[in-house]
Amino acid sequence: MSAGRSRRACAGLTLVEILVTLAVSSLLLTGAWRLVHAGLRAYRRGLQEVAVAQEARAVLAVLGRDVQRVGAAGPGALRGEDHHEATAAKAPVAADRLTLLAVFGDTAPAPRRVRYTLVLPGGEQPPGLTRTVVLPGREQQMVLGKRVRAFNVRYFDGQAWHDAWQRAELPRALELTLTFQGEPQLHPFVTVVALP
Repeated sequence: MSAGRSRRACAGLTLVEILVTLAVSSLLLTGAWRLVHAGLRAYRRGLQEVAVAQEARAVLAVLGRDVQRVGAAGPGALRGEDHHEATAAKAPVAADRLTLLAVFGDTAPAPRRVRYTLVLPGGEQPPGLTRTVVLPGREQQMVLGKRVRAFNVRYFDGQAWHDAWQRAELPRALELTLTFQGEPQLHPFVTVVALP
């Protein structure tokens, strides 16, 4: 009997033991893969969120700086139009237009007209918030934010907020709302710029 036991002990693992070991190992590896994959997705989503926030900060900084330069241009230097358009998918998209006269630099204090318009996806121009500076004999245009999908401006006269501004005097403040396309959702960013 001891010879039979020793022969069996040297024989190794049975087929059932190997199959059970493979099944448990595959379950553990599948769980580990799912954790790694979820971590990579969260990392990519975090990078996307940071990119959207950095783009929003840069666009709002340029827009806010231009709005603050309006004070030196004097009365009538700001016009705001309230446009609500629809995209090809028939979803309402806020597409306000802001036109202002801004003084750039101390050496050439002549005001220049600056227009901000939202270009929606699906057109001939690249989508995003476009800044156009009207120079003598030409226009200088650049897309500030490629991910901007909505642009809203509200104007504060000291007592109430208005959706459009066609008055000669300057408003006290502007509320700028930009909505950026992220993955998978839209991200609104709001700032209020006081005029001097």
